[in-house]
Amino acid sequence: MPPKLAISTGPLWRLELDRAFEVVKAAGAEGVEVLVTQSSQTQSPNELERLAERHDLPIVAVHAPQMLLTRSVFSTNPLEKVRRTAELCNALDVRTIVLHPPYVWQPRYALWVLHELENVLARGGPAITMENMYPVHVGNRRLRFHRFGGLGGLERFRYLTLDTSHLAVAEENIVDAYRKLSDKVVHVHLSDNRGKGRDSHAPLGRGVLPLEDFVQALDNPGLRSIALEVEPGPNVDTPGELERLFGESLELVRRNLPVRKST
Repeated sequence: MPPKLAISTGPLWRLELDRAFEVVKAAGAEGVEVLVTQSSQTQSPNELERLAERHDLPIVAVHAPQMLLTRSVFSTNPLEKVRRTAELCNALDVRTIVLHPPYVWQPRYALWVLHELENVLARGGPAITMENMYPVHVGNRRLRFHRFGGLGGLERFRYLTLDTSHLAVAEENIVDAYRKLSDKVVHVHLSDNRGKGRDSHAPLGRGVLPLEDFVQALDNPGLRSIALEVEPGPNVDTPGELERLFGESLELVRRNLPVRKST
């Protein structure tokens, strides 16, 4: 089966979740990635199941609440966040969890990642994926605030989510990065990047990344899903405009995605 083409609710956080699902469906996506936020609906398996059935949109991944804006969601303890996100996915039968790697000031989380994560995966359940992160420019210096967030650090994990905008900020070649890690990548966060060292998550075709080449390289059968994680910008705010923007990006993916041969 080809990977599911989905849209993340993350960039649509300003909308009520029901409206966000409507936009995702109308844009032509085949699934949705849910970012857990302060919204009680994103934390409730019953509400999420109801929305998925109402809009005929399978939930392909759940992103743990590890953003700055969600620092207190599911507790401030990173291990509790992981536990609660896994509970949510198990209740919904969602196969992919997206985690951020530990910050350098989170030693307990880092130790869990190093010594316990593989044991959890061995017991079955969702694929707990680690997402690539990027260094932050501070003056003329580039500082990494995450452990294991670069390509070398990611090789230790069984499952990965690869984010193209994060790769751009890290000054990595996105095609080479995927080819290096393709046997571990089960989920992709797809967006363009406007350059200038910022994590811009631009709509596809409105930045500097060779996204057609990247999508054409996505031929590994282990890739389950591709989620647009696109920031529409402040001037795109009506449902119709959002649907057109996401629809255009989905069409670029469909034109370039390799056809998987049946075995």
